[in-house]
Amino acid sequence: MMSAHNENESEWSIFVNNLTSEIEENVLWELFGPFGALKSIKVIRDHQTNKCRGFGFVTMINYDEAVVAIKALDGYTLGNRVLQVSFAVNKNNPKDKARLVIVSQRKSFT
Repeated sequence: MMSAHNENESEWSIFVNNLTSEIEENVLWELFGPFGALKSIKVIRDHQTNKCRGFGFVTMINYDEAVVAIKALDGYTLGNRVLQVSFAVNKNNPKDKARLVIVSQRKSFT
């Protein structure tokens, strides 16, 4: 899958899943900040309770820094939750379609 990338600016959207309902944006700023320049953080909240719905988005300016952050934080335990961190996928963009990639060290399949 391709990542959500704004072609007009240099920014990369990261999807952060399995957040606690009490998470605040400042926690994600502190968590992702050491990996590079952040543009924005958005915790997705329930409109009635204002509690986190379990996921959010971090926008980083540099691709390489975003890759390092994803590799370091995917599987990271925050509180009592194991985070799932990956590039966000823009579901409205026809370019962002699932693709099957087969990687094997074997030279033949029999």
